[in-house]
Amino acid sequence: MSGQDTLIVQTALKKHYTLSIAPYKGDKACAISYTFDDGLAEQYSLAAPQFEKRGFRGTFAINGSKINSDSGLITDTTRMSWSQVRDLSDRGHEISNHGWKHKNFARFPLEEIREDIYKNDSAIFANTGVVPRTFVYPNNNKKEEAKRIAVQNRVGTRTKQRSIGSKSTPQNLEAWVNTLIETNDWGVGMTHGLTYG
Repeated sequence: MSGQDTLIVQTALKKHYTLSIAPYKGDKACAISYTFDDGLAEQYSLAAPQFEKRGFRGTFAINGSKINSDSGLITDTTRMSWSQVRDLSDRGHEISNHGWKHKNFARFPLEEIREDIYKNDSAIFANTGVVPRTFVYPNNNKKEEAKRIAVQNRVGTRTKQRSIGSKSTPQNLEAWVNTLIETNDWGVGMTHGLTYG
């Protein structure tokens, strides 16, 4: 067994069971998550369909204040609408909280950060029917006091990532994946726009 932990469990009926717990689904050597920040329209129109074509899903970290409220009334053509966010969620993609207004944790009082996080949780839930279970730090700022707010009632927050963008090459992406396989690590790729943003 590669990378699995094995447990012997004895039940009340004196039966023994051997259970194996793999660190990654299918006992894979590593895991890679793809995250897309800021709720850009092309993430919906370009990235999500490509992921689905290959049987994958992504994590889309949105700022509720920037999402167009109505598909019929687009105020910012570079951003998704709430109906598109809901559609992504319905198709199995994760919608993550990236703060209501993308506030840098280092520059605002804790009460404003708390309100920003909770307001975005509420908006995502109201528009998708799903409570966001992860959080992506705006500006990648992880001020300790604010982290304690962001982690509450979450399965995780994005604490490390590898930027995937204009400076990425096939060679350095391959090296990254090879390192993840060698170290049995979990890699988190992060990007914003594909053609803009």
